[in-house]
Amino acid sequence: MTISLDALLHCAPTLDVQIVLLSIFSFVWYVGICHGAPLFIAPYIRRQKWCHQWNTLNKLVCETSFFIFFDSEKESFDFACQFVVVALQHLTGGALCIPSLLWGPGEYTSALACIGALCEAGWEVQDTLMRFFQVTFGGESGRKQNPPVLVCINMLHHVMGLSMCIPMNLYYHDNANYHEFVFLMQFTAFIALSTQHYGYTLDVTKPGDLTRMKAAALLSFSSIVYSRVLRFGYVAYLLQRMFIDDGRMYFIWVGGFSACCMAIINLFFLGESVKKVVKFVVHNGHDDEDVLAAALEVQSALHPHGSTGMVKFTLGQKEWAKVRGAWRMGVLTSQQNLKRDKKIQ
Repeated sequence: MTISLDALLHCAPTLDVQIVLLSIFSFVWYVGICHGAPLFIAPYIRRQKWCHQWNTLNKLVCETSFFIFFDSEKESFDFACQFVVVALQHLTGGALCIPSLLWGPGEYTSALACIGALCEAGWEVQDTLMRFFQVTFGGESGRKQNPPVLVCINMLHHVMGLSMCIPMNLYYHDNANYHEFVFLMQFTAFIALSTQHYGYTLDVTKPGDLTRMKAAALLSFSSIVYSRVLRFGYVAYLLQRMFIDDGRMYFIWVGGFSACCMAIINLFFLGESVKKVVKFVVHNGHDDEDVLAAALEVQSALHPHGSTGMVKFTLGQKEWAKVRGAWRMGVLTSQQNLKRDKKIQ
């Protein structure tokens, strides 16, 4: 059967059209991640004064949260640049749903929303295949890039898009709740990823950057609470009720299971956002030990001392760096003013 360009542009609810579009997006994001990142993202970041700091903090998070260990700074830098493309993918998929949210489902708005869902699923297909080949044929290096923790997180995240995207496009092409659900999943992920990477460019020992970090943390937290917790639960309930009323067993069981998997990912996002709010907003960046440790990492990134990896400090150097960071954030200054006032009295 011949597939017309018009059918592709309208994301026609037929299996052949859906598979072709899924394949196109898989190829697009494979090229974007593997070739677009080193050609466009990497050169831009290298020109920025915060490049080393950004790479150092990305490397630190990969090691502590996902147990991904890199043999060189170049490996960690390339990996971080690829995640910038992943953030752009989520922005693209989420943005395609906005017309349906604003003007309701229609011939073109429904097509855009369904294409947005396939945009996400296409990235997940290529990501799954790439990681499979890395683990299977990439030897020790491929396995190091895919530790069990990261594989489990990816499985929980990808199961919804891989199992539900095409069936939803076929049977619920014009459903407004479906379009909103796709938007909630993708656009919030973009906000979380973009604010995280923006935070890596800030020096939280400086009052101005600390204020911007607070704003980024609050933006990420509020968007996750609304989109990934409150609204996620309500829209998922509406969709599940619809599946039950329609008597579609595949959607009831697979949709329910994939929603539970995504809920686990949402809790992970929520936990990370809460930690940042506690660090930078509740504790005001002053009295939290982890904040000062983070400031230490920033200092090591800004002043690398000729090292090719993360800077190693002695205990004395760490304590002095914490004191210096506290001074810059005004802690010791306020304490000195208090002592001076007592002497005057």
